[in-house]
Amino acid sequence: MSFLASISMTLVSSENYPGGVALQKLHKIQNDYNNVHLDAYTAMTGASRFGQIRNDWVYSKNESHLSPSDYIDYTYLLTSTPQDHESYFKVIYTVDGYERLKLKMPKVLIHNWLEFVRIVFLRYDKNADLWKSWLPVHIITEPKIWIMRRNSKTLESF
Repeated sequence: MSFLASISMTLVSSENYPGGVALQKLHKIQNDYNNVHLDAYTAMTGASRFGQIRNDWVYSKNESHLSPSDYIDYTYLLTSTPQDHESYFKVIYTVDGYERLKLKMPKVLIHNWLEFVRIVFLRYDKNADLWKSWLPVHIITEPKIWIMRRNSKTLESF
């Protein structure tokens, strides 16, 4: 029973690091030199120094910016408050993260368990969300981190 509880909590906690996922995604979609700002929430949810893998990029966690125009020197923002930056940046990707758990209805839970057994023993479907299907709860996620790119006309206006 303790083993199942541990696996369950691992699956839930894997949704709790959207900052790290966002930083990893930015590395995949952008190869050129960048000056990236990570806000406090992004840093607290997984965007650590270990994820800052590009030596030719500048990563900043500066928290002293007071106005949206203070961010114009950055090429990308990883932020939890995209509405604060809409005048100079546009959203290019959103990363979901853990919001809450919701108990499954017994009928759904039984169906999921039967489906789990079918997939494991009859035919494995790699597209099935196998590990989460047997949990007695739904892991609810919502947008948490927005990757924003500076508008090309931003620097021209300054």
